[in-house]
Amino acid sequence: MRWSILPLGFVELNIDESSLGNPSECGCERIVRDSRKDLLSGFMAYYRSNTMAETKALLDGLRICTLLQQENIVVEIDSQLLANWWNRKGDVHRSLREVWKRIDYSAKDLNLVVRHAYREINQVDEFSC
Repeated sequence: MRWSILPLGFVELNIDESSLGNPSECGCERIVRDSRKDLLSGFMAYYRSNTMAETKALLDGLRICTLLQQENIVVEIDSQLLANWWNRKGDVHRSLREVWKRIDYSAKDLNLVVRHAYREINQVDEFSC
């Protein structure tokens, strides 16, 4: 993963999903780093499908950032679909609308930027989780 310098006072939430096919069980790794590149949190989870994995990983990551009392967050995710959904460039699939309502609620008091990162550079460091 290429880590880019963040503005002072921001953290980066990086989400990287991995699966052996779709549909199949998926794993998601997330890390939270501050503007000095220091690791604040790293965690993994397993979900049922690729899109569900990254959607729930985003929700879980926002909750972790809130617990860490972080309000200024840059999210890098290798799902163009999810980045588009966040930036209102498409309709959220009906099966995920309830989760997206929780994401919107979790993000309402946050200064949040969600951007797509190509899969090749969006790999969570192995030592972090």
